Amino acid sequence: MTCNRIVVLALLLAAAHARANAQTGPSSAERASRADTVVIEWFSLYGGSGGVAGQPVTLQHRLGGNLTPTHFRVSRLPDFTDASWQPYPSGVPRWSSPSFSGSCRSPGSARLVAYFQVRALRSTRSLPPSFVSSPQSFVVSNVARDTACVLIGS
Repeated sequence: MTCNRIVVLALLLAAAHARANAQTGPSSAERASRADTVVIEWFSLYGGSGGVAGQPVTLQHRLGGNLTPTHFRVSRLPDFTDASWQPYPSGVPRWSSPSFSGSCRSPGSARLVAYFQVRALRSTRSLPPSFVSSPQSFVVSNVARDTACVLIGS
């Protein structure tokens, strides 16, 4: 009989704890970290119209989330080992030194593959002072990929 009372008491305590957690919800730090997002919703080299070799590549994109990007990087490699973070411009970012990775079906053109990513500074009110200038202070977006055919020569 005593054993059954202990089990019932344990179940009642667990249910009360679950109700208390459900009423309070996540902590303010958890809510702030979930709210800090930057997402690439759409990405296109040259806005989908193709380009000409020797001219900077426009990195057309649309972002989602509640943060404003502070940096971007673009690479021909999915792991970004050949890229570094650059300040995010007020206009459309440009890639000034792409390398081509093969040919397209059109004569006189080459294939350009690019991986694009942005990052934004977290809301500093939810960070300890030591994090404000560290890598943990940034929210990094998803990686977007696009391929374009670029006209080589005249």
